[in-house]
Amino acid sequence: MSSIQNHYQLSGSVRVQDILKLEDAFSIVEQENTSSDFEDVLLRTCYTACKKALEMREHEGNALFNDLKQRIHFVQTVVQKLEKQRDIIMEEYRQRIRQRIEEYMNEELYEERRMMQEVALLAEKGDITEEVTRLFSHIHQFVSTLEQDDESIGRKLDFIVQEMHREVNTIGSKSNDGDLSEWVVSIKSEVEKLKEQIQNVE
Repeated sequence: MSSIQNHYQLSGSVRVQDILKLEDAFSIVEQENTSSDFEDVLLRTCYTACKKALEMREHEGNALFNDLKQRIHFVQTVVQKLEKQRDIIMEEYRQRIRQRIEEYMNEELYEERRMMQEVALLAEKGDITEEVTRLFSHIHQFVSTLEQDDESIGRKLDFIVQEMHREVNTIGSKSNDGDLSEWVVSIKSEVEKLKEQIQNVE
């Protein structure tokens, strides 16, 4: 401070506050860091971080893939049980149809048209052939889509699972068979888990 006072022949004391009030007293100049060592460290760090991120995504993707395959395999196994039970269910409905026909024939007056309508409804209600066939088709499509390298795989799998859910609901509404009802609940539960997992598919 004294050197400034003597140089400019200033009277009185020179305070720091007075110097700070001068607009051009100080200037800030940014200097670029051109250190090659810094750039090398930065690039190596970015490369390592990206590599770790890719490895983690690959690990999670493989885990998700295996989980989806296990779940769809479980669904397929239960649908195969449904297919085997189909003949038993159909036989139960045939017995009901015979009983219904006998009841109508024992009546003094009966409407043949009405009887045929009820018989047809019973026969249609007990047949789950179409639903089981479509479920097998959806399962095949699911596995095939899962193997594809496609950006829209998540949307495709989600659509297939929705169709599976619809078929299972239809089967559940068609029969009062105890085993079948239990299997339907198992499939629906697994399909819901598939739907949740598919949300993680990119």
